[in-house]
Amino acid sequence: MAAVKTYVFKLKAKNGSGMSNVLQNGTDARDAERKILQKHPGATVLEVREQ
Repeated sequence: MAAVKTYVFKLKAKNGSGMSNVLQNGTDARDAERKILQKHPGATVLEVREQ
């Protein structure tokens, strides 16, 4: 079983506003990004880092 990690995202919403330090758990960065984009459809991921 893969360990769950927390990732910190910097996003740009589809209306142009920015969102920083959005936290999301995932088994890897790709899994966490998929979950973030489900919560924020149309957003663009600008940066991701492991916490």
